[in-house]
Amino acid sequence: MNKKGMEMTFQTIVYAALALFMLGVLIFVFSDQIGINLKFLGDVTSCESQGGDCFQNRQENMNCFKGMGCKEPASFCCIPENK
Repeated sequence: MNKKGMEMTFQTIVYAALALFMLGVLIFVFSDQIGINLKFLGDVTSCESQGGDCFQNRQENMNCFKGMGCKEPASFCCIPENK
């Protein structure tokens, strides 16, 4: 078999694997698995301006995001689901 052709195939497989890995990382980051919510990346920085309040624990019937727009890093910004 042609060694140059085999090398190109191996290189393509490596690039494809790296692309799939990076896609997985992006999906993980943007799917709120680590507490990042894209709503807060705009010009709005406070929890209250999003219609929420800061709590020490997650609240029922509310969408809660860890530390986003709250002064204490361990608190959750909880926004009612109907907003």
